[in-house]
Amino acid sequence: MHVILKNQITKDVEGILCIERESQSAIILEGDIERLDELVSIALALKVPVVRLVVPEAAVEQLEAFGWKRSPNLVVLSKVK
Repeated sequence: MHVILKNQITKDVEGILCIERESQSAIILEGDIERLDELVSIALALKVPVVRLVVPEAAVEQLEAFGWKRSPNLVVLSKVK
């Protein structure tokens, strides 16, 4: 299941939340910092115990100030054609 938050005026995407109910996982794939709490609230309302966020390394310090924590056991890998 995907939840997409859009700006009502500009129609720009401001957040994308991917929820997999069976595995009880949620990942914010994209999100303006002002909308992250809203995406987390949606996931928690759907009984997802942990919400993960993929961000550039440069954004980590700023997000830690908002209560986000590094996940010590996860590494993001990419595969490009």
